[in-house]
Amino acid sequence: MFKRPPAHEIPDSPAAMNSLLETAKLNGVTPQEWLANVLDRIGNGHPINRIGELLPWDYVSPATITR
Repeated sequence: MFKRPPAHEIPDSPAAMNSLLETAKLNGVTPQEWLANVLDRIGNGHPINRIGELLPWDYVSPATITR
């Protein structure tokens, strides 16, 4: 069973978001593009079991996908 950690162990939301945005930059991803795409995919029902695909280090820009 999941037990919620004490409040002092939960990361600050702005700090967590900043960490993700900086990670995107370090991985050569435009933070605004990444965040907009991630929010769009979540809103369109991205499967929870594939959440890792949304992280900045695994992100592939739709502009770079050839069909």
